[in-house]
Amino acid sequence: MAVGVALAREHVETFRAQFAAAVRAATGAGPTEPRLELAVWLTPEDIGEALMAELDALHPFGQANPEPVFGLRGVVLRRPPEIFKERHFRFAFEDGRGWRHHGVAWGLTAKLPPAGVPLDFAVELKWNFYGGRKLIQLELLDWRPAVPASDSA
Repeated sequence: MAVGVALAREHVETFRAQFAAAVRAATGAGPTEPRLELAVWLTPEDIGEALMAELDALHPFGQANPEPVFGLRGVVLRRPPEIFKERHFRFAFEDGRGWRHHGVAWGLTAKLPPAGVPLDFAVELKWNFYGGRKLIQLELLDWRPAVPASDSA
């Protein structure tokens, strides 16, 4: 949703100060920490056509029906992520069945995950249609060093 405001140039600074004061009153004095809300923790073995069919049934996603974000524990990248267009990267890993999962991270090259160590991922699951193929693609939203399941929320 977008909102527009029209006002005379001489009132911009007054508006800016009053708007900032209203935001502080509504949200508190300090900046807030960004927070991801996970729908559920999955194992990589949970990712497959059956889960994607269930997600397809939840469409359309939007403000009243947000797209679920899934947590994946203990992901180990065997190779460093591949950067493309200077801002994005691709990654891949195998699950316990030997299935290879592919993913992309948009605009996250400032926070590249390391290869060879366990990581926890926050992802959205998408269908990728390319070259006549339909593949499951993970869209990485954030990651952290792996935390044991009993220690994380």
